[in-house]
Amino acid sequence: MLARVKKSHAKKDRTRAFMEASERRIAQMDQVDFSGIGKLASETFGSAEKANAWFYRPHPALGRRTPFSLLTNPTGEKRVKQLIEKIKQGVLR
Repeated sequence: MLARVKKSHAKKDRTRAFMEASERRIAQMDQVDFSGIGKLASETFGSAEKANAWFYRPHPALGRRTPFSLLTNPTGEKRVKQLIEKIKQGVLR
């Protein structure tokens, strides 16, 4: 019985930690200029739909992470913009 209680508390602690981390990421996202990066991606990929799909696809240049996952802070936004520019110039795919 005690093991179940400990397991239950551990699960609640992990859930709480996840929620707190999510709230921090959301707060950081207020600093990101989605309109600018979205427009750049749409121009580069030819449509908003293609750009949106690209944001959720892991990319080798980002360590197999999705571009969207990096848009939680200005540094990540800069990396994604640089990647889109390289794709636009034909340096990367």
